[in-house]
Amino acid sequence: MDIFLARQPIFDSDKHVVAYEILYRSGEHQNAFDGKLDGDVASATVVMDLLVDFGISNITNGKMAFINFTKNLLIQKVPELFKNDQLTVEILENIAVDQSLIDCCRELKDKGYIIALDDFTGDSQYDALLPYIDLIKVDFLILKSQGRKYVAQKYKPYGIKLLAEKVEDNIDFEEAIAYGYDFFQGFFFEKPIIVKEKTLNVTTFRAMEILKAASAGDMEFDHVSQLVEQDVSIT
Repeated sequence: MDIFLARQPIFDSDKHVVAYEILYRSGEHQNAFDGKLDGDVASATVVMDLLVDFGISNITNGKMAFINFTKNLLIQKVPELFKNDQLTVEILENIAVDQSLIDCCRELKDKGYIIALDDFTGDSQYDALLPYIDLIKVDFLILKSQGRKYVAQKYKPYGIKLLAEKVEDNIDFEEAIAYGYDFFQGFFFEKPIIVKEKTLNVTTFRAMEILKAASAGDMEFDHVSQLVEQDVSIT
């Protein structure tokens, strides 16, 4: 069975690639996210395909991977399947801020993970997360000059890095530079590139369950063995 991911490079101000955002794709000719797909399934599929089939270093060339995580996957500690120097954890823009999310971010921060707010448009509810946020991704398709400048002026003093995403042309790029943005992503630089790999027909959540059990500090061999035996493709 063929599986697909897309990767889009992230650049610094000198237009050098410093990281890749890894995106879910359902096919070779559908280079966009299907909004009807459940977010948990999409994010979990990206994680499993990276870890099991593609290999994260093969996709990112050893650079940092940016991956979106739903609240459910954050609570289940799925980002911790990656090493903290491999991953930037993106907090999706549709996640409501509550104590459970704050606790997840605090734990990830304590463990050395980089945390980013995705598609940020200035919503003040995320201010509660500021002690744990390393980077804010600003949607340049939604925010125009005044909003882009406002975010930079408000959040740069906190020591937070800014990433201008969905940069469409050189005017956007030059404006982001002028406002002090640190990183850049968008069609002006490069569209997401779809990559393909072969895989066994392994249930994503079964594979994730096995990975979590195998990476636990108190791993029980018999439990891992039982999980493997339940899926003939894994066996």
